[in-house]
Amino acid sequence: LAEQLTSQSNGDHIRLVRHHLTHADAQRAPVMARAWASYYLALNQAEPAIERLELAVQQFPELSQLLGDLYLTTGKVENARTSFSNASDFLRERVEKDPQNRAARITFANTLLKLGDLNECRAVLELGLKLDPDGPYKQLLASLFTNRHDAMAQQEGNTVSSLLTQLRIALTYDPTFTPAYERLVSYGEGKVE
Repeated sequence: LAEQLTSQSNGDHIRLVRHHLTHADAQRAPVMARAWASYYLALNQAEPAIERLELAVQQFPELSQLLGDLYLTTGKVENARTSFSNASDFLRERVEKDPQNRAARITFANTLLKLGDLNECRAVLELGLKLDPDGPYKQLLASLFTNRHDAMAQQEGNTVSSLLTQLRIALTYDPTFTPAYERLVSYGEGKVE
């Protein structure tokens, strides 16, 4: 019941879930912590959700990604990094066991991106493209290189040639990727951002 809560859930549904959670046994069990975290997330209360998720990840390591995202929203960058690293380990195993699992592969790539491991992120997505050519991997790889272009453009010392190379690679993966073309047009207009 708690897993169905969202920030758009109506008040009656939220009150019903709170009633059930309050009267449940084993309040400190990871499964209850997971339910309480869902409740607090529906109320947009990050701190109590974090407290519950810290307990829940012991049994549910797949929640490490969510915990990392919440740490970031509260400015706890090192805690977020640790959670993303734990999520990465869990997802790596999941993808190795089931290489065709598209959702796990994409989540794994996003986790690697958050950890700043762009090379492994690329490798994970490229293998996904080989295994599942009709999947979203071309667009994700194009996005990866377009975002890499954007990050490099914000740094001092990168040549226009190295920036354009990132866009060329992006368009190699997906020749119709509009954000890469928009960046290319900005060079012609002299407004590189």
